[in-house]
Amino acid sequence: MSNNTEMRDSIKQALQRIKDDLRLGESALSNPSQFKGVLGDILPGSTNEPARNLMNVAIGMDAYNRLKNSSSRDMGANVQSMAGEMNRKHFVPTDVATMMIECIAELLGYEFSSEPINPEEQYLLGEQYFNGDGVEKDMHEAVSWYRKAAEQGFAKAQHMLAFCYYKGYGIEKNVNNAVSLYRKAAEQGYANAQRNLGICYDYGEGVEKDCKKAVTWYEKAAEQGFARAQCNLGSCYYLGNGVEKDYTKAVKWYEKAAEQGVAEAHHILGYCYYLGNGVEKDYTKAIKWYEKAAEQGVAEAHHNLGNCYYYGEGVEKDYTKAVKWYEKAAEQGVAKAQCLLGNCYYYGNGVEKDYTKAVSWYEKAAEQENAEAQYKLGLCYQYGRDVEKNTNKAEFWYQKAADNGHKTAKTVLNSADLNIFDW
Repeated sequence: MSNNTEMRDSIKQALQRIKDDLRLGESALSNPSQFKGVLGDILPGSTNEPARNLMNVAIGMDAYNRLKNSSSRDMGANVQSMAGEMNRKHFVPTDVATMMIECIAELLGYEFSSEPINPEEQYLLGEQYFNGDGVEKDMHEAVSWYRKAAEQGFAKAQHMLAFCYYKGYGIEKNVNNAVSLYRKAAEQGYANAQRNLGICYDYGEGVEKDCKKAVTWYEKAAEQGFARAQCNLGSCYYLGNGVEKDYTKAVKWYEKAAEQGVAEAHHILGYCYYLGNGVEKDYTKAIKWYEKAAEQGVAEAHHNLGNCYYYGEGVEKDYTKAVKWYEKAAEQGVAKAQCLLGNCYYYGNGVEKDYTKAVSWYEKAAEQENAEAQYKLGLCYQYGRDVEKNTNKAEFWYQKAADNGHKTAKTVLNSADLNIFDW
């Protein structure tokens, strides 16, 4: 078939043939195997493959039964939504599924609108376009459907429309509008919106910063079991933002979030056990939580595991394993890990001594204003460790380190005895 019109005509012919066949009768419309056979005859060659797939997954049966059993002859029951559902369930091309459903509706004598009137269905269409699920990804179209549902008070749609305003997806970024919509959804008890409204108050985005109000909204979402809000609430208690600092309560909420698999909660629990904040200090438990976070790719957890192996805390000291974990964190841009990995190469701990690699990692960390790495680069230029001795560059990096609070770098700069600079 060369175009959709021809495909639609062939589908309609096939359906009519089934209805007119005295041997099959109208009941054949609910028999996907019969659909397959008839369409196979009418749509020969490669062009019949979508139709064959359509029948094999019983879209005809599903659509026919749903349409026939509708309480109203008005098919505002969302042809597009049904087609999207068929695509999600059975991987049927959405355009073919839409044609089939419309043809069945016409054959049954239904008058229908292709635009859904149910806000949940409108929201689901928005989700399809937002995620590119069965249709080409289209943020503008997603926003259009979210708005239709949001205007009818559908909380999930209000939340997603708020998110689009917050990020500028498919619409001009407007944090004030985002806050307004988050609030509407939050006041209906939608936990995700409550948490995001809390974030807006936490960081002063679209509203005046108010940590107490942030805590209020985090609590509402956390009490509904929303894991990320539980983690946010734990951080409020840990840092004393909006509430009195309370490590014990922080741990309680982190544990609730961790039980639901929140990687950040795993990592912070590890930190609590490492330092003994809110729990008894326990390096073994710290490592357990760090490992859970590391398995989910949390870069800081990789760094902290590296420290445990480097210093032998909770595990036997093992520089080789320390290097492995430092590398994972360093490759994700963690400046502390980059500096420590540079140290391993500089001193030959866990790897063969290699000043070239040491300098390379120091440079990466120094670019992120890591004072220790800046100091180490100063040393490399002072003594010519795989770089040409250069007092100007040594002074430059010592000064950078000193400006970032490195005490030894300050001492070096103030020590005329070292005689390394031309004053």
